[in-house]
Amino acid sequence: MNPPPPASTVYGMLLQKHSGSGCQRLMDSVLDLTYHFLRSCISDVPVYTEAFLSADFSSPGGGTDEDRISALPDRVLRGIISLLPAKDAARTAALSSRWRPLWRSAPLVVVDDHLVSGEARFLSPDAQSSIIVSVVTRILEAHPGPFCYVHISWAAMDEHRAELARWIYFLAIKGVEELVLVNRPCPFDLPLPSAIFSLASVSRLLLGVWKFPDTAALPRGAAFPHLLELCLCYLAIEDRDLDFILARSPVLESLVIYSSQMQLNLRIISSSLQCVQLCLCYVLELAMVNAPCLERLFLWETVRREDGDRGSSTIRFGHAPNLRVLGFLMPGIDVLVVGNTVIKVGTKSDSNTVVPSVRVLALNVCFDIRSEVKMLPRFLPSAAELCSDPAADRIFKPAPALQDPMPTEPVTR
Repeated sequence: MNPPPPASTVYGMLLQKHSGSGCQRLMDSVLDLTYHFLRSCISDVPVYTEAFLSADFSSPGGGTDEDRISALPDRVLRGIISLLPAKDAARTAALSSRWRPLWRSAPLVVVDDHLVSGEARFLSPDAQSSIIVSVVTRILEAHPGPFCYVHISWAAMDEHRAELARWIYFLAIKGVEELVLVNRPCPFDLPLPSAIFSLASVSRLLLGVWKFPDTAALPRGAAFPHLLELCLCYLAIEDRDLDFILARSPVLESLVIYSSQMQLNLRIISSSLQCVQLCLCYVLELAMVNAPCLERLFLWETVRREDGDRGSSTIRFGHAPNLRVLGFLMPGIDVLVVGNTVIKVGTKSDSNTVVPSVRVLALNVCFDIRSEVKMLPRFLPSAAELCSDPAADRIFKPAPALQDPMPTEPVTR
């Protein structure tokens, strides 16, 4: 199956929706594809869903009348509970008096997909959303925290904005380490509460299908002091808000942006950022203003205009002395600027126009621009590996978000 045309990105769909020109069947198909792709970006859930819980020690998993598991230290038992889905973790309280208090003191994993079972899976999306919202609210209210992993991606939150605000409040005061928070598509521009910046304990964060809050109105103390990895999927977010995130995330190491709903002018100013991936985005300009730790920069299947024409993206090299891996550039289309010099055919290479740190360079090669392709190695003299990709024949799949952000093997289209 061929990929959808650029007009079928989130931005293109919004234009079609507002103009009334979109085919409903196509819109529904693209929405399903959008949601499937978004979920594929999420890392595996850190729980064991096949656990066998029983207080009958002659049953499978038992074998003797002696309850050796309950004799383990509290720390070990809490670790076991933390590996179970939330419902199973709560049920451990019924095993014996030994287990009864442990559930409330164990870091909990909450995954909405584990909360809908049996006949409920055949209900309408709205009915499923109501069940999920109700159960998640009860769990977050009842458990004192902390929550080591919370994953909400099956609920349509437009009718549950008050509950969403309560969730963020509970996670802020009780603590959450990893959070996946996705609004089931439609509406695309549902406002994300600005209280998201109150999640001081979060270290890994994935946000999907929201309108990002206006950071201009946030207090000076708003920040993500412990955030290491951030993935933004199908967000309507302004350039100034991206600047704000980078400025208020002092230890951020990985930034992934999938299919932003708006055109991007990204200015990388960060003393900690090591890897940046922009996937299926409208990239007008990307400037490495001050990124001393940046090692890897990927632009994957970037789109410039909703009419399908590829306009130019400008990549500015400022201060990025440790950049090792760069891709996927399109010679003849992407504009490279080193310092104040625009790199083009005929530009002389000197100490002010080269980027000596790059070791691996990946290109999307078109056969009619050989001069531009041959030109690039002069300005990236240390590139020991050159990865070319015929644009019409292959795509490179980006790494899943919240995992090791290196690209995988090429996938034949």
